[in-house]
Amino acid sequence: MRHSNTALKLLFSLILSTLCFSALATKCDVDQDNDIDRLDISQIFKDRGKSAVNIDDPRDADSNMLINITDGRLCQRSCTLPRCAEPEPEPEISEYKIVVAISNANPTKLEASSSVKLNFSGPELVNEDIETVNPLTLTGPIKLATLQLRATPEEGQDIKIVANADGYIDTGASILLSPNQQHYYVELMLVKDEDGEAAPGILVTSQSIQNNIKDGKVVSPIELTSEVAFGSPAIRVSIPAGTEMTGSTGNLIDATKLKVVTYDPYEAQALDAYPGGLNVIADATSFSINGEVQDGEREINFKSAGFAAINIEDDAGNKVKRFSQDIEVAMQVKWGTQDAEGNTIKVGDTIPIWSYDEDTGKWSYEKEGTVQDLYFLDGMFDLIFPINHLSYFNLDWHFGAKCPSAQFVLSDLDGKLLDADEISKLSFLLTIDSPPAINRWFFPGSINNNNFHFINAPAGFSGRLNVFDQTRTTIMGVAEFTNICQTEQAQYDINVGQDDDLSFEHAMELANLLLSRPLDFKQHGISEAESDISTIITTAARLLAIGDERGQELFDIATEIIHQYAEAFLDNVDPIYEQRLLDHLPFIDPSAAFGGSEGYGCIHPEVLNLIGEIVKNHVAYEQFGGTGIYSISDSILQFLDRAGREYLSFSPDGLAYTALGVSEFVRCGFDISAKLQFFGYDGGTLDQEILDHFESVVLLNVDKMRKDIDLELSTNINLGSDLFKPVGVITYSTAATFDFILQDALQVATDLMAISKFSTEGLAEINVQIAFLQSLRDNGKVLGAPAG
Repeated sequence: MRHSNTALKLLFSLILSTLCFSALATKCDVDQDNDIDRLDISQIFKDRGKSAVNIDDPRDADSNMLINITDGRLCQRSCTLPRCAEPEPEPEISEYKIVVAISNANPTKLEASSSVKLNFSGPELVNEDIETVNPLTLTGPIKLATLQLRATPEEGQDIKIVANADGYIDTGASILLSPNQQHYYVELMLVKDEDGEAAPGILVTSQSIQNNIKDGKVVSPIELTSEVAFGSPAIRVSIPAGTEMTGSTGNLIDATKLKVVTYDPYEAQALDAYPGGLNVIADATSFSINGEVQDGEREINFKSAGFAAINIEDDAGNKVKRFSQDIEVAMQVKWGTQDAEGNTIKVGDTIPIWSYDEDTGKWSYEKEGTVQDLYFLDGMFDLIFPINHLSYFNLDWHFGAKCPSAQFVLSDLDGKLLDADEISKLSFLLTIDSPPAINRWFFPGSINNNNFHFINAPAGFSGRLNVFDQTRTTIMGVAEFTNICQTEQAQYDINVGQDDDLSFEHAMELANLLLSRPLDFKQHGISEAESDISTIITTAARLLAIGDERGQELFDIATEIIHQYAEAFLDNVDPIYEQRLLDHLPFIDPSAAFGGSEGYGCIHPEVLNLIGEIVKNHVAYEQFGGTGIYSISDSILQFLDRAGREYLSFSPDGLAYTALGVSEFVRCGFDISAKLQFFGYDGGTLDQEILDHFESVVLLNVDKMRKDIDLELSTNINLGSDLFKPVGVITYSTAATFDFILQDALQVATDLMAISKFSTEGLAEINVQIAFLQSLRDNGKVLGAPAG
């Protein structure tokens, strides 16, 4: 019991000591700065002998109403730091703020489950708790960070931002800082890393190259041409054999995947996804701005003719940075593209080529590319150039400098100022009237109550800022300017609201522009003008709904535009077909057309896209009162007829070694046959001949695989790593491949027998081979087969 009482006394003593210490800590803080240091102790000793002001006097540690040496010694025990040292003063934080927003290049939101990692280099950034943030991870559905510079920036300093997110392509930006600008805003658009259309105007194409690489060296040539939508630019990457691939430290990389992402500069979402926006920091050996030669790092504006990202990496995500020799890149530029001075480009012109460094967030000038036209009916010019490193590659003219801090104040039609939330729901289109011609969307930066500072705007040019609703179809206000950045205090007041006069003027402006386009531009069809036509028709419908006669005027003009573009396109369909024949371009899968073993015979993507465009233009033409001078069937059937005949002449025998086998070959054939029937083919029995072609190709592949089996049974094979396959057996992988093609063929045969397109004799042959494979397994003739 004595031990228990002693323990209790010690416990009470400890509690009392803690409470006393806490009380002393409150008492002894003479200067009330939330710490006890030598300044507090010095003041207590200085005031010894004086009476306390009251019982709570911080100098009177023992609360006896007298300040003496005992109080000083008691407080010394309560000092915050050893030896009563003074704490380091909290550093002052600057008022310079940077807002970083992350969104998806696709109009749909970035998945809430995705996290985005931001890495910064440059001046130190802190969060609201004055904690250094680098890196910074953003999570949740809204990915927005407001950061502050710890110190006032020096003129010309820059911050580099690199954004990474699983399942998305890396991007970034650089911000050039100035002590004269306190607020900055940057929005980074992430592009989904999966094949297909990641967003309007952004297409991702990837290809496995693991069989082309050994020990970091290309052993067989690599070539990848991006998938494209009709009328959109493509890119081709060609890597010769013997090329070594190295990472950032010069290490060889056994790459397994090549990926290209193409961006159409005529699509707003593609331009929005441009790394850092079109107002960028460029690092060049020598380039000119507004006619003056510059050297080194500058902030400039780009007017893009097209850009693409090229990425090669291994299974672990290690990226290839450089090559031991030049590889070839071919990029396309749309006909009708204008340079920074408003001149329409032509064959023989040159376009500057730039590359982007994801690690530094800067663009670097590479070289000039010469405009060619390798296939004139595709509506594209071509630039071919060598490179020895990987990056975003950009065909761009450059000019001017950035807008430092022009301010826009927005109010509604009744004069009520819009708040930050209302402003954030608007879209802004900047139009430059004189060269360099610009017409693109921008984002407001540093929204502050009812005004904002405009970012990424070119200085020194006249034009206007058009304010649209969130859908970018209805104009809500306009501000005209002679120089958007004429002074740092420049302010523009805009009344925002649905103004019918303004909407009509904007629609007429779009209409006049579309009508004035040259014929070679209109030959791309209504897809080239679809967004603007939609705006004109939407405005017309709204005006008609309120009885405004101008609505009918706009509707009539929209009808004329659709007729002009559809007629120009449909008149050009036959020449495109003839030119494709003349140039011996395939109408089915290219690898199939040239006798490759990996093609399935599907309609060539370009032809399929063209068929879709024919349908779109026909339908629009007829819906808007076009006369029946065009036959949709005649236009399309010439392409389908040619594709069907190429399919009949194609009998691939290596489908066992492909991912989808004979079933994909049959599916492609069914697709051609069904399209022929749908569009009223009456040129014979081609659609049925395609169906009759299936059985011969299925059995051809079964027979070819059986011959490969027989050859392997009769051959000794050195498998490497001290493994040896003797005569009389086959490897487990060979057996698995044979099993794949047999099961695939069996399913296809069963399905085709239901429509009388596969014979019982053919089915019997497949079953014979299935029994043969089973006998090999039963008799132990499959090397390395799993037990049981």
